[in-house]
Amino acid sequence: MILGDSQIFLWRFISGMGIGAEIAQVTTYITEISPKKLRCRFLCIVVGIGWVGVAIVPFLAGLFITKFYWGWRLLFLIGGIGGVVITFTRRNIPDSPRWLLSKGKYNYAKKIIEEAISRIKTPGCFEYINKKNIPSKRNLLPIYGSDMKSFLY
Repeated sequence: MILGDSQIFLWRFISGMGIGAEIAQVTTYITEISPKKLRCRFLCIVVGIGWVGVAIVPFLAGLFITKFYWGWRLLFLIGGIGGVVITFTRRNIPDSPRWLLSKGKYNYAKKIIEEAISRIKTPGCFEYINKKNIPSKRNLLPIYGSDMKSFLY
């Protein structure tokens, strides 16, 4: 199947829309789940990795397109594989506790926070998180003691 210029432009536009939406979602999610003290560092790492990709892709495109007549198809395939991987990866990413709290879903937010705390394996990594401070019901503001607001915001 041979695609004309208009079809290549159309599919490139569609994939660009997906990539653009993904960038907005990733940066928003990282800032939502990151503690205030580490938010900038995590966001810079994520954005930096994205820019490394932007710098590498033209070289790969030049290599694939000049060496193989089907090279441009390979670039679309690599992007498509990335989209499929992200689709399945998203199923294991928890919702943002901050967003859940803003929607009044306290129990679900508490569950996600407890799971995150249980996964912390490095002693002293987040010394201000302490399982003993998790309340039984309603108001999750005391989860981190008086530091809850400074931790999230």
